[in-house]
Amino acid sequence: MMWLSLFTIAVSLSVPIFSRLALFSPLTNLMHANKQLADGHINTEVPFMDRHDEIGEMAGTLVIFKKNAEAKIQLEKEQEAQVLRAEEDKKKTMRLLADSFQSQVGSIVEAVNKSAGELRTTAEVMRGAAEETSKQSGIVAAASEEATSNVQTVASATEELSASVKEIQDRVGQSNNMIQ
Repeated sequence: MMWLSLFTIAVSLSVPIFSRLALFSPLTNLMHANKQLADGHINTEVPFMDRHDEIGEMAGTLVIFKKNAEAKIQLEKEQEAQVLRAEEDKKKTMRLLADSFQSQVGSIVEAVNKSAGELRTTAEVMRGAAEETSKQSGIVAAASEEATSNVQTVASATEELSASVKEIQDRVGQSNNMIQ
């Protein structure tokens, strides 16, 4: 009986120790690995993968979670890289558009400057022509006044000549009368 009592006591004391070693210790290790994976530590080793019992199945499930987390992180990195590439492409496109716009505006400004220069040259030529026309007008006005004066002189001379011719006619008429 004593042996049986001792055996029972030994078995009762060894069951918690065995349970602790066989069940609770592996579960605690799996919980720790699960917590590490949940916190984002993907490099955490999953223990008890080689067991063929429920603990091994739980370890296999944690491995699946680990692989899914790794795939998710990889997908997030790829998405981030795509976003960065899209932003770079957008910046590159914006730079190309800005360069194109600047080039076109530069061409327009250059054309406007060239046209302004041509207009300035044309305006100077026209001003010179206007000054020359003004001078020529002054000369023409002076010549016109001189012509008017000459016409008046000729008109006066013609009147005198006409008066002289009349006087000569009168004298010729008197001479004819005398002769007759």
